[in-house]
Order: sequence, then structure tokens, then C-alpha cells
Amino acid sequence: MYRFFAVAFNAAPGTTYMDQLYEAVTSGMSTEAIVEVFTTKSQFTDVYPRFMSNKDFATKLINNVVGTSASDAAKAKAVADVEAAINSGYSRGKVIFQIFTNLASKTADDADWAGTSKQMANQVEVSKYYTETLLQGGENMATLKKVIAGVTKDTVVNSATAL
Repeated sequence: MYRFFAVAFNAAPGTTYMDQLYEAVTSGMSTEAIVEVFTTKSQFTDVYPRFMSNKDFATKLINNVVGTSASDAAKAKAVADVEAAINSGYSRGKVIFQIFTNLASKTADDADWAGTSKQMANQVEVSKYYTETLLQGGENMATLKKVIAGVTKDTVVNSATAL
């Protein structure tokens, strides 16, 4: 669920949203169904309004997820892939589910996506520490975004001091 929150909201979930995610999981919802529900919430639609074109959505999503962790060529292909998926009938939630699922499977030697995969792994570690160890949260998305805003593929996350 941390990967989902990083992709969809570019933020740590914190305790408030992690509680909501936990409730959804324990009630039997699939991860994909949870993503579909959360992508209808104002926290998502404020960033990615429903009226946003598929191309603009794809561009903004990829820029938010990838940042500088992949080449411009890889990002351009990802934008085209996201736009094509939505144009073929994928919901925005399904696209987001696919992105964080795909990034989780990338290896350290993937020429295009190793950096983004490592960045995502680091964002997950920082988010877990913030949410589970520090027990921080709330609903303020600006605060939750700041938690992982500076996390890169090179961020050291192997100690409490580093976090």
C-alpha cells in the first residue's frame, strides 16, 4: 500500500490513511479495488482532475512518479503507454495499480527503470518509518508529500539516523 500511495499521491500515507487502507484490506477488498476507490477521493482528483485530458494526466503522473530517476526517452515512452492504456479503457486507478506493480518487479540492472524502482523502494522505507515507527499522520496532503519529497534513488534509508 505504500507503493500505491507514493504513485497515486506522491506522499506517505501516514497513520490516518494507513488505517483506512488497513480497514479496506481486512474487509476483503483487493488492492486493485482499493486503488479504484482512493482514486475517486478529492486528495487524488485535486491533483488529477477528472476533466484532465488523458495525455495531461499521463504526463503529470509520470513526472510525479519518475522525477529525474529515468531518462527523458523512458519517461516519454511511459507517458505514451499510460495514455494508450487509458484510451483503450483502463481506468486511472488501474493504470496506477499497474505502475506500482510493474515498478516493484524491476531489477537493479533494468536499463530504463532501475533508478525509479530504487527511488520507489526508498520512498516506501521512509513512508513506513514515518507511519509505523513515528506514528505520524493526519489528512494534510502537503505534510504527507513533504515526507518523501526529497527521497531519491540515492537516499540512504538503512538507519533511523538516515531517515
